[in-house]
Amino acid sequence: MKYRSALAFFTRAAAVLAALAFGPGLAIAAAPSGAASAGEGAMFEVQGRASYRERIALPPQAVFTVRIEDVSLADAPAKLMAELSRPLGRSQAALDFKLTVPKAQVDPRHRYALRATIHVDGQLRFTSIQHYPVLNAAPAQPLELQLQAVARSSVGQEPARQASGMAGLSLPQSFAGVLPCADCAGIAHTLTLLPDGVYRMRQSYLGKPGLPLLQQGRWSVSQAGSSPGPGYFHLKLLNEQQQSNYFLIQAQTAQTAELSLRQLDRQGQPFNSGANLLLRPLAALDLMESN
Repeated sequence: MKYRSALAFFTRAAAVLAALAFGPGLAIAAAPSGAASAGEGAMFEVQGRASYRERIALPPQAVFTVRIEDVSLADAPAKLMAELSRPLGRSQAALDFKLTVPKAQVDPRHRYALRATIHVDGQLRFTSIQHYPVLNAAPAQPLELQLQAVARSSVGQEPARQASGMAGLSLPQSFAGVLPCADCAGIAHTLTLLPDGVYRMRQSYLGKPGLPLLQQGRWSVSQAGSSPGPGYFHLKLLNEQQQSNYFLIQAQTAQTAELSLRQLDRQGQPFNSGANLLLRPLAALDLMESN
């Protein structure tokens, strides 16, 4: 009995000494392991208004889209961070928007920008042309975005007819291939050229998570210079951010079994590379309308 009493005394004493030594820290250690940290779930909020100067009545079904993109890499498509897309309806003079991005997804070393567009029946009618930095740049809010009208004319159709007749294109036509990537296994491209001078392109980064990147813009064709030789044409893709990509149209010859597109650099010059740079024609047209 005395032994048990002594053991109980020393046990209680040990508990008191532990409480004095560690204090309230014992309660923290006992908290559930899944408890959220104070900063978890924090969001960046970007809000503002877009407008256009032209006094043009747009149909209610015209679609207003505003996006936050990661524009850190000049030689790669912008990565989508957030997007808002809705019909104009009756609100056409001033278009309000608000986007949120989790702070955990924002890299302080990267550059992010806001871009807005208005499409009518799938055709680009207005686009922002200025650079609007957001997130890391912390601009004054609310932001005021000015959209500029995109010229609607038959200018894009004439190069299309010339390309079809002289460069061997059969419009509309789709091409596909896997082109080199600096930090992944390759970038799968699908490119569709439409007769009205519009192109659509889908890009998937192999081995990386995330949805394919989609872009649309205008395409045109010009006669290549003395290199690689007469009969070759340059294909220029101009996207909605006014960035250009170039391909060499390689027509069917005795050495090539099919027409193909060879990727060129940003200045329209050949790459000095042994990697695959070709996009080859698809048997079926891919309009990418469901994306």
